[in-house]
Amino acid sequence: MNKAEWSAAILIGLGLLIMGVAYIDGISIVADILNKLWNASFNVVFLSSFVFRCMVIFIGGSILLCGGFILKTYHLNVDEE
Repeated sequence: MNKAEWSAAILIGLGLLIMGVAYIDGISIVADILNKLWNASFNVVFLSSFVFRCMVIFIGGSILLCGGFILKTYHLNVDEE
């Protein structure tokens, strides 16, 4: 695997990881644990809201799409040569 394939694989994996964390609501779970441990003031209600989870899923999907485009353009360039 060369540099383009590695970067595409990393972006695809990162996008899937971000989307998975948003899907299982991991951000609000971690924020709730940190609130209890450190007496912090994270807004857990916002972090578990549908709007916030949609924003995180959108960011993960955008990263996933960038990785897919890098992989697609790499394979198109390889096929032309």
